Amino acid sequence: MSLLTQRSDRVTNEMKRLAKYLLFPLILTITCIFCSRLSPPELAPERDFSVEDLLIDIQDFPAGWLVYQAAGPTPSGDGAIFAPESVERSFYAPQRDDFSLRATHRVFRYISSGYAASEYDEQLPRQFHYNIAVVKDWETPNELQYESSIADQFHLACNQSTIGGMQGCKFLGQYEEYLVTFFTHTGEQMRYSDIERILQAIDEQMAHYLKDEQ
Repeated sequence: MSLLTQRSDRVTNEMKRLAKYLLFPLILTITCIFCSRLSPPELAPERDFSVEDLLIDIQDFPAGWLVYQAAGPTPSGDGAIFAPESVERSFYAPQRDDFSLRATHRVFRYISSGYAASEYDEQLPRQFHYNIAVVKDWETPNELQYESSIADQFHLACNQSTIGGMQGCKFLGQYEEYLVTFFTHTGEQMRYSDIERILQAIDEQMAHYLKDEQ
């Protein structure tokens, strides 16, 4: 056997031995990833309150606002958020012109906080996307820097619509297995300070029920 052949065999054996050392961790990693995806998520606990209990009410709004629609199921269709349980309540403030200020609070419940977190990530670009009906893209005004100490994650931004030139502000937050959205037009009867008080009321409502369950 030539020297070249011996060296070739030695290299081949070393490569086989190296492949064995590398292959086992790779197979183990792939198996762990596969098993983790098959494992059922940790389900949310049973709650002794309903999603409707988490809605804010008219007393949390500035003077002059009224209930437009009592608590009921959230709408379906394009752009809607889907969840096993959901509810909304809407409000309005009559104006002198043809446009009334509107506001809507929605609560969605999922089977686990993990599912809610995934839905939050999916809804974030959907809820704050640019479209032709928007004059000014979504951004957070300097005057509206609310920080939720209760939500696991949240986003707050405002834009301006081509319809009547009205500005709207939207909040999206995750609280354990719940997603919460709040949208309102702004104006004399809904200033940034009013929005902050409403968001504080939402946080307090969520904290009250979720804390009692711990």
